[in-house]
Amino acid sequence: MSRETGLRMIISIAKQLLGGTAADPVRDPLAMFAFPVSEETPPDLPAIALAMYTSRRARERHFAPDLFGEAAWNILLYLYVQQTRNRRVSVTDACTASGSAPTTSMRWIAALCDEGLTRQTNAFGQRVKSLRLTPDGLRRIEAYLSEVWTTNAPNSPQHENEIVDRLSL
Repeated sequence: MSRETGLRMIISIAKQLLGGTAADPVRDPLAMFAFPVSEETPPDLPAIALAMYTSRRARERHFAPDLFGEAAWNILLYLYVQQTRNRRVSVTDACTASGSAPTTSMRWIAALCDEGLTRQTNAFGQRVKSLRLTPDGLRRIEAYLSEVWTTNAPNSPQHENEIVDRLSL
């Protein structure tokens, strides 16, 4: 029997003994690998995006911000969270949210606009431009977040495969 087969059997036996899965890691040893939702619960995509954005910004308190350099992704996550809350985002706020220098942020904002993911408007008047996701940008972010949620939802085949991979290291 391969190690992977053995791990899958252990996971299966643990699930049977525990009567399925639970969010409690004492009752469900696999819960520590789970996203904090159940398969029956529709994903709270804004909460997932906010958790991703917050954890990325927290990372900057422990590592040099330039080490990871993903300003565009920070901007997309921030715009998504704010847009789902019906809040307008100024270009200046988006630059701040990126965690990069303003000139770097502006280059990424231009790239996101060129890619059709975001657009600038004069929503605050002529002096201040706002930035928002386009319908395509919104659709693509939600598709990505849904895939992340599905892949990490408890009891999903992808989630179980990931657990086996982690335990096989």
